[in-house]
Amino acid sequence: MARALDKLAERGPQEVFSTLCLKDPLFVGPIYLKNPGRIEALAYVLLIALLIFGFLERRVREALKSETEPLIIPGKVKTFRPTGKKILASLETVLVMTTPDPYRRAFSSRYKMPRVLSLAGFEPDIYLNIRDGT
Repeated sequence: MARALDKLAERGPQEVFSTLCLKDPLFVGPIYLKNPGRIEALAYVLLIALLIFGFLERRVREALKSETEPLIIPGKVKTFRPTGKKILASLETVLVMTTPDPYRRAFSSRYKMPRVLSLAGFEPDIYLNIRDGT
């Protein structure tokens, strides 16, 4: 965890602030935690979420360096440097349907799997396969 904090500290304050997206009302509003242990736990959860967010952004950007076609993000904007927020926004529109097989889903025939999914290093199975609860 200390190494992750060091990596975050290497960035400039403006870059860290823009990555955190602290302008969102959810983060500006009050959070009522009285127990110092819970406050620390929440800080760790937020830090882990931020690291995953940054990792996703970096992974997609690194994959795009070897591509010749830019990624089309929401708003029909072409870019080779999508932000993490735009990457997540492009995944919000994923449409998955159920199939007769209770352990399998399928993408809609009119729907094209988002390219950002493969750029991030994931297979479509993360949406399509249903794991048994056992």
